[in-house]
Amino acid sequence: MLLGCAMNEYYYNKYFNDSENKAELSSGFTNITDYHLVLDFDTRERWSQLKSKRSNRFYLNYDIDNVNLSYMKNFHESEKNFQSDIIVLGGF
Repeated sequence: MLLGCAMNEYYYNKYFNDSENKAELSSGFTNITDYHLVLDFDTRERWSQLKSKRSNRFYLNYDIDNVNLSYMKNFHESEKNFQSDIIVLGGF
């Protein structure tokens, strides 16, 4: 697997650098930590004295590297040598 994303070394080692889940990172590590917060609630769910009228989801993120697609040039160059059968894009 070839990862085309900006990622810090801690999360790469935690999720993609072991014997079962080995992946190649197309660009170098970043020192920026990104944050993703998802608030998901169902119809009539309560939070303190508030009650939702319908189900909904709210996303909040701080992800400078990936939102700017700063890794795409490196990914494109790495893909030439990797020669994958399929490319999957997510989060766009």
